Amino acid sequence: MKRKDLLLGSALIFLGIGFFGDTLGTWRLDWFLESWWVLFILVPCLGSMKENGLERGNMIGFSVGVSLLLVVWFPAFQPYFVSYLLTAIGLIIFLVPADEC
Repeated sequence: MKRKDLLLGSALIFLGIGFFGDTLGTWRLDWFLESWWVLFILVPCLGSMKENGLERGNMIGFSVGVSLLLVVWFPAFQPYFVSYLLTAIGLIIFLVPADEC
């Protein structure tokens, strides 16, 4: 079995169990439904970090994804979103060496 098939199958099983538990009222899944789209930012950035190491682009994308998750999961974080994001991106640019093209 290919690794990609294993990951996709595992994700679908996890989602199926999650929706089943939400339907039964065992747990609430609305926090995930509000923030699932952030995975389209985080997963490619994590994959790039694994394959290419820490680079400015994947770290900035990861910071944006984490910031968006914080806003969704912790609404009290919303007023600080822009200041945190700008500070994180500035630190990444300052600390991570630029790629030589």
